[in-house]
Formats: sequence, structure tokens, C-alpha cells
Amino acid sequence: MNDEIPFPHLIPLNTKLNEYKGFINVLGKEYPVEIRTIENDNKSNNNNNNNNKNNTNNGIFFEELEFNCTKELYDILHPYSQTIKNRFLQCKNLNQFLYELKDIIDRLSKQTSTIGKAPIIVSNKPSLPINVLYLVLKELDDIGWDKIVEIDKNTFSTFEILLLDIKNREYSIEFAINENYPSQLPLIRCDLPIDNLELVNRIQNHNQQLLLEEKHKQKQDEIKNKYSIINILKLIEIMINEYQEFFDVMDDIDSNSWVLEPENPKRSSTYRRIALGNGCSLCFEVSPQQPRSFPSNHNFLGPAKKVSNLKNLLNQNLNEWRAQKEDNRSPVDNFQTILNLEFPLKQNTKIEEIVIECAICYTHRFFHAPTDDQDIKDTGNYSLPDIVCNNLKCQKHFHHTCIYEWLKALPNPRYSFSTIFGKCPYCSDPISVTAQQQPQQPH
Repeated sequence: MNDEIPFPHLIPLNTKLNEYKGFINVLGKEYPVEIRTIENDNKSNNNNNNNNKNNTNNGIFFEELEFNCTKELYDILHPYSQTIKNRFLQCKNLNQFLYELKDIIDRLSKQTSTIGKAPIIVSNKPSLPINVLYLVLKELDDIGWDKIVEIDKNTFSTFEILLLDIKNREYSIEFAINENYPSQLPLIRCDLPIDNLELVNRIQNHNQQLLLEEKHKQKQDEIKNKYSIINILKLIEIMINEYQEFFDVMDDIDSNSWVLEPENPKRSSTYRRIALGNGCSLCFEVSPQQPRSFPSNHNFLGPAKKVSNLKNLLNQNLNEWRAQKEDNRSPVDNFQTILNLEFPLKQNTKIEEIVIECAICYTHRFFHAPTDDQDIKDTGNYSLPDIVCNNLKCQKHFHHTCIYEWLKALPNPRYSFSTIFGKCPYCSDPISVTAQQQPQQPH
């Protein structure tokens, strides 16, 4: 843990260190705040108080934390309230949370300084030409303003549309319109398990087919290439229907296992890491085209002996995998049958049995600095403790980054190709980490 005080002007009000008052620096300005945790005995009483405060004062409140601040600071932090809550729930005490809060604020500062790389919904582009603006507004009016969840009111060039499938699942579609629309394809992001190049190819092919049909219908030799927001949405709705089985399978995984990663999966995410119990977990990728097939990209994480047993069971019983839809077996059903396990569910399992802290940094999730195209609210940019000491009497878990940096800082670290060798910080048994290994990331 960093020994530097995260907020020098924030003073503890008691010896329990569960209540602080003072000032915190956000985006170069000092703001007065009061932060305190709520004891279990007082939660029920404070729930009513917090409801009243939400209606009268500015602050971020939830069951375990009370964070009073000015309206200006509230407006800055409110978009990240879920991130703040997630970080707080991973901390043992308020003092540890202050380091997490400082990390969020530092990333917020970095994001503000690079606002040009922000998501397409936030745009400072010049206004569209009047003829393009009129066309866009006409199409949005035809689509229905009730389906538009966000729009750049300065230029109307960027907006987000929400689509529902037959099971009322939500899909976010983002558009960025340029001045050459409709002859040039807008920039599009959609919450589907498909890469952007494939999406663009399908839209272009679909558009060419529509132009050929119009050319034939109007009996013209040539028709100008043009795109339509409405036609693009119709194609995306077709694609949503094509992936219904994939979405059903992913919903089944999320409902019938404890998903460790990603924390808040998107519809486009094909990756899952689920808890198996006894310090073990299973990572795998689901094929959008054949979601019930055996995941060729899979990996067990945990103590070496336990992982070895799981791998042996998988190899011995792999012929029991049933991939046909009529078999009515999801990947979770198949894995439970093959491994002879009943996977723990979050609502039925004590969190300390699954959520294991890193023995170096004492946190469960290690948050990585966001890349250029990531938002601070992207909750998938983290890793879990996936390096385990093989000593059965130790079995301490470590984040890859933490143990790698620990071994690298030893007086005489030993390297062999891309692997660093050293001793476990706790039991001194041999432990090694591959330098090029990257933490498993949600897709």
C-alpha cells in the first residue's frame, strides 16, 4: 500500500478512523467534504436519513457509506457513483477506501485532460450542415425520441439509441454523424459480439443490396450511394435476432454461477470467469456462433494441485459434453456434470469463501490505468488474484502485477527467458511468474 497520504487536508474525527472531515482536491480545486461509514447497528436508521439527505443535500449515499459534499463536487462525481460504490465494497475500512477514491479522482483528471478521446456520445464537433441536420432530425423523429437515450444537444451529430429484443433485453447503439452523411457511413458502435470491421462490412453489403433493389425498382442506370440510420437499425435488429441463442446462454451463465469477471458484463462480452470454490475459478470464451459448444479457449486458475485435479476430470469426462440445443444443456450445466461440481452462487455463498484478497496489496480487484480508448467508468479494466503459491500450507493468492513487481524488487531476481523466479513472500517456497503474462481481461 502507498504510504503517501491520499488527502492531506482530510482529518479523521475519531480513533476508529471511520469518519473524516476536511477538503479534497478534485481537478485542481479544494472541496469541503464529510465522509463516514455506517455501522451495522445504525444502517436501518441511516437508510431513512440518507433518503431524506438525497432529497435535500448533495452527496453520494448508499447503505454503508455517507459522503457529503457541495453540489459542484457532486455533479463531478455523480456519473462515477457506481464505480465509487464498487471500490468501497472491496475495501476493509474507510482509510483503505480513501486510496481508492484518490485513484478514481486521479483517473478523472487524466480523462478530463484527454477529453478528445472520450466516447462518441460526448462531442465538441462543429454543427452539421443544415441539410444533413434536417435529414438526421427527420430520421430520429421517425425512429421515435423515446428510443434515444442520449444525444449531443449542441450538434445533434452524436447520439445513442436503445433497442430491445423479443425478451426485452437492451442493446445500446451509438452513432456519430459526419458532414458527408448520408453518402458516407456514420461511425457506429453497438453492443453485439461482433468486431467493428465485420459490422461495417455487413452494413455496406446490406446497403448495396438496398441500392440494387431501388435501382431495379426505379429502372435507373445509376443511384447515388446513401446510408440511412433507419436501415442500419433494421440490420442491427436482424443481427440481434441472429445472436438470440448466444444471449440466452450468457444469461444462463450469469444466473447459474458466480461470475467474477467481468463485473458488469456487456451484451457483447464473450468472456466469463466463474467461481468454482476452494480458491479455484474457471475462465472461458463462449462462441457467439456456437454458444453451446465446448470452449476451446478455457483455463483453470487456483492452487496447482487443485487445478491439476480439475484438468484431469475435464480430460476424462470431456465426451459427456452435450452441445446440441435440444439437449438443453448450457456450458454451466456441462462443466458441472464433467467436473462433478455444483458451482457456488453469489446469493448462497459467503463472500469470503470466493472473494480472495491479494496477499501483497490486500485488495480483491487490481485496477489498471485506463488505455487511450477506455473511460474511467469502464469497470472491466482490472484483474483478480490469479497467481497462487503451490505450498499447500500457504496457498496465498497474488495479483500478477503485485507478485511480479515484488519478485523484481528482490536483491537478486533470477530470470529464464520470460519467467522470473523467486520466493513466496510468506512461506519462502519457490514461486515464478511469466513476465509477458497478461491478466485475463473481459472482452
